[in-house]
Amino acid sequence: MIIKTKDLSVSLGGRYVLKKINLEIDKGVYLLIGRNGSGKTTLLKTLAGLIREYEGSIEVMGREIREMKRREISSLIGYVWQNPYYGFIEPSVREEIMLIIKILRKKYYDEKILRTLVSEEIFSRDPLTLSGGEAKRVSLASVLIADQLIWLLDEPFDFLDLWGIKDLLKIIFMKRYEKTIIVSSVNTYLINLLNPDKVILLSDGEIKFFGEPESLDEDLLETNGVPPRRVICR
Repeated sequence: MIIKTKDLSVSLGGRYVLKKINLEIDKGVYLLIGRNGSGKTTLLKTLAGLIREYEGSIEVMGREIREMKRREISSLIGYVWQNPYYGFIEPSVREEIMLIIKILRKKYYDEKILRTLVSEEIFSRDPLTLSGGEAKRVSLASVLIADQLIWLLDEPFDFLDLWGIKDLLKIIFMKRYEKTIIVSSVNTYLINLLNPDKVILLSDGEIKFFGEPESLDEDLLETNGVPPRRVICR
């Protein structure tokens, strides 16, 4: 397995946000769904090594993530924030995008991903002056160009217009057989867009379902606060 967790639990502010999460994740596309506050972002941050205090274990490529150095984790795992403005620290889009290559001391970057997501016309702009959709594209590019084995994408389709959604889907489909890609969302329409290999349903910090999308029950979604794929008329 690329990622394996055993009894993973995380406590924040005196309460458990994640409770005994057991997952075995290989290459492919995984959709992590759950209502707001279900623990999706906490799970992704913990898998990315951004939350270091946890119970249980997280193995990445057979190694406990606690034993890995920050640069080593970053070279294996790319984490894209839900809020695209959150991680911006450089004065220009070009410098922001290339920062990860500098930090990881890489000799190359994925030019196709960069060209797909970001127009050269905005390279000289301050990232904080971008529109939501432009910022989201830059946020994605500033991580994904490093071409890590694992991509953890927190609500990556937020802010994107139709063309942005198509461009991101193009990249995911291009890489789905060579990477582990986990996409979090509250929207079940992504089941049809992404055609994920597996769906993970998270509710109150617990896994309620982990399996193929065809086996996901609509009533289970609704019971756990996630809009089901059918139209809710009542």
